[in-house]
Amino acid sequence: MGGPGALGHPQRLGGSNVNVSESLGSRAGDNLFHSFSEFNVNSGQTVTFTENTPNTLDNVITRVTGRSTSDIHGTLQSTPGGHANFYLINPNGVTFGQGAQVDVPGAFHVSTADELKFKDGARFSAVDPNASTLTSADPAAFGFLGTSAANNGLLRVNGAQLGVKRGQTFDAVAGRIRIENGAKLTAPAGQIRLVAAQGRRDVSLEPTREGTLSLPNATPSVRNAGEVTIQRSRITTSGEGGGRVAVWGGNISLKEGSAISADNDGSTNAGPSDGVVIKARDFTLSNAFVNSTANASGDAGAVVVKTAADLEITAGNINSLTRGAGKAGNVTVQSGGRLNINGSGSGAEDVRTGIFSQAERDSTGGDAGAVTVGSEGDMVIRSGGLISTTTFAAGDAGDVKVTTQGRLTIDGKGVSQTTITAQANQGSSGHAGNVEVISKGDMAISRFGQIASTTKGAGDAGTVTVKSGGNLTIDAKGVTQSRVLTGIVTGAGMAGMKDIRTGDAGTIWVDSKGAVILRNGAEVSSFTFGTGKAGQVSFNAATLTLDGGEINARSNGAVSSGKTGNINITASKWDAITNGGKIS
Repeated sequence: MGGPGALGHPQRLGGSNVNVSESLGSRAGDNLFHSFSEFNVNSGQTVTFTENTPNTLDNVITRVTGRSTSDIHGTLQSTPGGHANFYLINPNGVTFGQGAQVDVPGAFHVSTADELKFKDGARFSAVDPNASTLTSADPAAFGFLGTSAANNGLLRVNGAQLGVKRGQTFDAVAGRIRIENGAKLTAPAGQIRLVAAQGRRDVSLEPTREGTLSLPNATPSVRNAGEVTIQRSRITTSGEGGGRVAVWGGNISLKEGSAISADNDGSTNAGPSDGVVIKARDFTLSNAFVNSTANASGDAGAVVVKTAADLEITAGNINSLTRGAGKAGNVTVQSGGRLNINGSGSGAEDVRTGIFSQAERDSTGGDAGAVTVGSEGDMVIRSGGLISTTTFAAGDAGDVKVTTQGRLTIDGKGVSQTTITAQANQGSSGHAGNVEVISKGDMAISRFGQIASTTKGAGDAGTVTVKSGGNLTIDAKGVTQSRVLTGIVTGAGMAGMKDIRTGDAGTIWVDSKGAVILRNGAEVSSFTFGTGKAGQVSFNAATLTLDGGEINARSNGAVSSGKTGNINITASKWDAITNGGKIS
């Protein structure tokens, strides 16, 4: 470990237990500054930063001015019994290995920035030490000067288990970030921020009104944002209130069983900024999970994922759940390009692929949250993928709203139900939510594809609204299981169960600027298999074709006592009713 450099007489510190005393640095007010030409913590080594008078420092600030990365394989700790935040800046990069530990009383900030800026305009530079000013002001921002070192600076957590105290902050701001090989970052009931910044920019350290660290306001792009990779690792702020995980970068990927979670385990409701926020240029979720959960009486935080370009989910999900009296959070996903949800390869049958909010069977009254999904490009949901809200208990399911400026495709591939849905399941007493699906371009639903709001419990199903700016085609070709409908559905009850006590089915509204074509057993249907009523079905289309397709508002009289609904159709042109197509 190199010596203090510009802030003191050069010397080399070593041994299994290294004490970096206040006298080796320079103090300005409640800030203590240290400077190293090299800084590493070896395996089995403990490096402790101390202060002369206990509990008097607010910030311990450390920079590395040489050209080597900092490798942390032992324990880095600061001011035992104090309250100081700790800052480590090395533009060349920082790696935390499997044996690394961080033990600081306050927040932990690590960065590959060129400098640390302060509220009074002073800066503490790792690339131009002689231009630095030591100040008593609070830190204001990490400063990136566009240098190649800082842009390429890698913050790597390689199998390390790193955490901060309850309610504290773990903050990593670098040119690139990799968290991998079984690593874990924890900040119980606190916050974790990951920012991968490129180019010349500042990343703010000033807390928001809610006390959280903000993400950059800029839209992530090739020029201003770096790569964030999370592989076989976990990031969590779970605890009382749930905490907050916030990630900003260019190409952000979660894969191989990785998870980001902000679960509320207590009675305090999550605040408006709690939960999970991810802002990316491109986002890929592959066999990985992003979620918030209400495990007790406190509400879960929201989950928000936004991309400037494409968003891909394969065998993973973005969700918010409730397992208690608290409400699940709202889930918002917005893609600036294409959005693909692919359920193939999900492995275990109980692992769902998609975007959803859910009131679990063991919840005690908490509602599921609303789910809002949008894309500027085409949206494809296939092979068991889903967008949904569901209740299995007394809480209500939330509403679902899906919009795309391109084409919408929902294709189950004839293998598994693929759906946009709000559902109240058997044994529940809560209501299903409303479902609204809008595409500016064509819409295609096929082979177990479905847009639905259904109830199998005492609560009512919701209204289903479908609007297509082009043609709407629903095709059940290749489907062999007649009990799984392909189409647009709102229903009450379960097929084959006699006169079960259920809520009412909802209303279906279909509005297409182009043709509506139903083929090969496809349906637009409001039905009841229980005591509840079927709802109304209304169509407004340029042309309507039923080529073996059906439009229904029915009660299954053999097993139910509920009333049928009405059907209203407005079409500029009736093209054909063929191959057993019908309206009933």
